[in-house]
Amino acid sequence: MRRFWTVAAAAVLAGCSGASPESLTQLQSGKSTLAEAVALLGSPDRDETLPDGSRMLTYVAQSSHTRPVNFIPMASHIWGGWNVKSGEAGLMFSPDGTLRFHSWSGNDYLQMRNMGQAISPYTAKAPQTNTPDGKVSE
Repeated sequence: MRRFWTVAAAAVLAGCSGASPESLTQLQSGKSTLAEAVALLGSPDRDETLPDGSRMLTYVAQSSHTRPVNFIPMASHIWGGWNVKSGEAGLMFSPDGTLRFHSWSGNDYLQMRNMGQAISPYTAKAPQTNTPDGKVSE
């Protein structure tokens, strides 16, 4: 049950940006303003001011969804994982704050697999103990 809540929390926290191809359709080049874009998409991940006064806002969006098989013991080690969708929006504004253009790049559902437990290639050391005369023995 503890694993369920850990995975559920990670899935909820993964997608924090309001940027998506759908939300970008609400912006119009030559008409939308910087203030409208920030109100729609939230705070950008990067905000760069160029020497001519133009501004470039960048939004990084990522969401992940666990697969139902993750909750079946032993099956999660074979077929488990997450479906991850990520993308990045770039918005360029003129010095007067009007949107020049915007773009979206992203991938559709990259599948991440569970890889099992980490196994160390090193052999375990024997525990060390102190002898009555203060020396360390193995």
